[in-house]
Amino acid sequence: MSGGIRSFKTLILAAGDLLAAYGALALALLVRYGQADFAVQWDGHVRPFTVVFAVWFVVFYVVGLYDFDALRSRIELGARAVEGLLAALFISIAVFYAVPSFDIAPKTNLVIAVAFYAALFFGWRTLSMRVFAQDRFRLKVLFLGGGAEAAALCEVLASNPQLGYTCVAALEEGARAELPACDIIVVARGLHGNPEMTERLYRKFFEAVTVVDLPAFYEKIRHSVPESALDERWIVDNLAAQEAAVYEHGKRLFDLLCAALLALPALAIAPFVALTIRIDDRGPVLYRQARVGKGGRVFSILKFRTMRVDAEKHGAAFAQDHDPRVTRVGRFLRATRIDELPQLWNILRGEMSFVGPRPERPEIEAELAKTIPLFPVRHLVRPGLTGWAQVSAPYAATHDDHLLKLRHDLYYLKYRSLALDVAIVLKTAYSVMKRKGR
Repeated sequence: MSGGIRSFKTLILAAGDLLAAYGALALALLVRYGQADFAVQWDGHVRPFTVVFAVWFVVFYVVGLYDFDALRSRIELGARAVEGLLAALFISIAVFYAVPSFDIAPKTNLVIAVAFYAALFFGWRTLSMRVFAQDRFRLKVLFLGGGAEAAALCEVLASNPQLGYTCVAALEEGARAELPACDIIVVARGLHGNPEMTERLYRKFFEAVTVVDLPAFYEKIRHSVPESALDERWIVDNLAAQEAAVYEHGKRLFDLLCAALLALPALAIAPFVALTIRIDDRGPVLYRQARVGKGGRVFSILKFRTMRVDAEKHGAAFAQDHDPRVTRVGRFLRATRIDELPQLWNILRGEMSFVGPRPERPEIEAELAKTIPLFPVRHLVRPGLTGWAQVSAPYAATHDDHLLKLRHDLYYLKYRSLALDVAIVLKTAYSVMKRKGR
């Protein structure tokens, strides 16, 4: 049943995307040639563009634009759409120049069509998200075990109908009641291998019910790793055999190009930033601090100073929202993320990336590792200027905050990709525009 509903929703989405594609082509030709020549231009463009549209849909599928669990918000939809449309545009250009039989190389028409399609696509997808939030399109979910995490997921599903799920029940591990009708059964880790539970799930198998474990479902819905799964077993199952060489090389190239491009405007505004810092409290402009990077190696991070000179006279301490140690100019620099610009040097040196877990100080890292043993796992990748935990979790000012931060960082380690990196950058840009930088 769950597969049938999802297949129907995918078919509706694809049909709407296809109509939007041909609609965008029609609008582009009308804008470029007017109504008088529209029929002739349509005949000359529709065949080659049909081939191109087929390529687009393959690209959209690859980047996850038909993955309902991933498209939980407009920002994530936007990130994947930007990735898909850019790839589709470059591939389309290659197709037109590589196939002489098309007899056209519509650079301007293609760009106009992509622009119209982007507008139609977002309009259609926003409408479809609202439609699919209705009860008849939502999958019924039954939780077996999981305690507080299952209860929390039920609340999330109830308050976010656009995700496409309805919680029918959350049963305790020892419940003997007959399992209610559902499309998906989410099973807690502790019930795996339980003979009685295996038999009950086996009977449900013949009702075309999908069975998933709670950590996997939690990651789809909450985009973080549940606390109950934080152990060595999760690391071995999800990170030990991960291969991402192509992605890592591509990301490093992206880091170098972007850092080099941003270095010029950063150097241009640096004298003005330095002047305001000196006028504010006459202290040093730049701040160096030891941080733990990839592989546990310690490096010196560079920042424009945002705290008072005597901010750590009593030793290292967690930063916090509305930190009284932050200067007046520092609050603005943090809100706009300008204080992070010197870290472009750290990126060029290979010590950091634009996106990744935020690096911690060695002394704070050592304290956290005592109570959160998996905390050093974050060092599998380069730390970043911004990261999934930065845009998804509150400021890490307590032990529990850092545990939540780790859960988001582990999610990033498992699912890191170009689409997720773009989503993080978009979320960071949104927080800067809203002056939510910290």
